[in-house]
Amino acid sequence: MLSDSHRRAATVKLSFEFPFYGHLVRNVTVATGGFLYTGDYVHAWLTATQYIAPLMANFDTSASNESFVKYVDNGTAFTVQWENIHLKDRAEKGAFTFQVTLHKNGNIVFVYKNIPAKITDIEDAHHPVKIGISDAYVVDKNIFFVRKKTIYEYHRVQFTKNDVQNSTIIFLLALPTCSTLKDCASCLESNIGFECVWCPSTERCSDGVDRSRQEWLAKECHLANQTKKDECSASERRMPSSTVEPPYDLPPQAPALEVRQEQEEQGSGSYFAVAFGVLLSVLVLSFVVWAVYAYFNPHSSSGQFLIRYRPNQWQWRRGEARYMAATIHM
Repeated sequence: MLSDSHRRAATVKLSFEFPFYGHLVRNVTVATGGFLYTGDYVHAWLTATQYIAPLMANFDTSASNESFVKYVDNGTAFTVQWENIHLKDRAEKGAFTFQVTLHKNGNIVFVYKNIPAKITDIEDAHHPVKIGISDAYVVDKNIFFVRKKTIYEYHRVQFTKNDVQNSTIIFLLALPTCSTLKDCASCLESNIGFECVWCPSTERCSDGVDRSRQEWLAKECHLANQTKKDECSASERRMPSSTVEPPYDLPPQAPALEVRQEQEEQGSGSYFAVAFGVLLSVLVLSFVVWAVYAYFNPHSSSGQFLIRYRPNQWQWRRGEARYMAATIHM
């Protein structure tokens, strides 16, 4: 499938957990554009972030019968090779062959066998040209009854395009991160170049900026966290009691007050939904009446406007680096 496609991607399940920025990745998406996508949420804009890119460019494997995208998983390493692939509409630049290997310990290796053209000469008008890695976190929000996902890139490693030529090898050594530390003591004793803190509510170590940032903020880990090892032992000594007791005294009216607040919020939300629905109906009806009038009165100003901007000339603006995704089971 990938060996005869353009802007196509397929998700492959690894036989091992690959630590990427401390986050354990089990599924990677292989793209014809010379990169891997490591995000949990597969979307059309794979080139933006959360990628591992030995050479991201506008490659088209359907341009030649000798072009292949091959991958192998031996249990401790996963290798993808883009072999004899050509740039879209630029076959005269020659065939590119390169590969990337993900090791179980988190190390990444880029190997370049044949780079027939300078990377700086590859056009990026219709597709990004990148060499490196990047990661981001995703934040879910509900805005006017619409669920919205926003992706925030928090780190990127980018190599200059002059660094790559024939027989080049780039080795990326995985460094420890806060999220790889699984207990409070090791988290707060660490000296890895990050300000690691321990969050008791999530039982996670973090510097606050990783893929779990939304949970970190939702559980108020940025406000209530532990920064000293003595606090770890104190929290470990606090064992849960066999009897259910509230952590603090609540006034008798507190639960009822919370319920009333929820009801008021739900009521205001329902009122807003009804008002929005009525307004939308009025707008749609007004548009239909105007369109009918313009259609049967072509000499009017409305009719001339409809003729000039008739619907068969409307087009959605197309993205320049959208990918179609599929799933491959190994």
